[in-house]
Amino acid sequence: MTKGVLENHNAVTAAILDADAGIEITYGQLLNRVKQTADFLSRELGRSLVFQIATNTSDSVILYLACLEASCPVCLLDPRSIDRLQPLLQVYQPGAVLLPREAELPAGTRAGAPLTADIYRLALYHTEAKHRPLHSDLALLLTTSGSTGSPKLVRLTTKNVLANAKSIAQYLGIHPGERSVQSLPMNYSYGLSLINSHLVTVRPSY
Repeated sequence: MTKGVLENHNAVTAAILDADAGIEITYGQLLNRVKQTADFLSRELGRSLVFQIATNTSDSVILYLACLEASCPVCLLDPRSIDRLQPLLQVYQPGAVLLPREAELPAGTRAGAPLTADIYRLALYHTEAKHRPLHSDLALLLTTSGSTGSPKLVRLTTKNVLANAKSIAQYLGIHPGERSVQSLPMNYSYGLSLINSHLVTVRPSY
């Protein structure tokens, strides 16, 4: 999914500017890193539900895109929810958790193979309970606004994500090379739509 989208951009154009980390990533570099990470996730997890503690960093964006590319349904969670992660693990039983490297491994998880994303780590989660089968179209899970200790999740397919991003890009006339200021958290639907719509973009008709 993401490979086809990213290939529509000029490979040398800056895709992500991370001022805090002093990092600039071109679309060509982003495509390569997403592909490498997606291949890694496919080898380690197969097709599993993944919880990602979402931060507004280049690594977090790459991991999110890699999950989509690897067909691993990903649930983006607020960094402030780490302390409330345990009940969510027991209810949804993901195959793995992607969390900031400084965070402690949640109970019931073990460290997975090292990620190429420097500021993240992979925690594998396994229980004796049988995992629920994942719908073949499921791609993304977002928490609803106002959710507290036990967030409700909205299920989205790849087609949902692409259709929404293309609709926004077309309405706003977002063209290749444009970037958004990512001040909203990416686990929030509005913040994520800024990322998706600027990656999709619409080429000028003239």
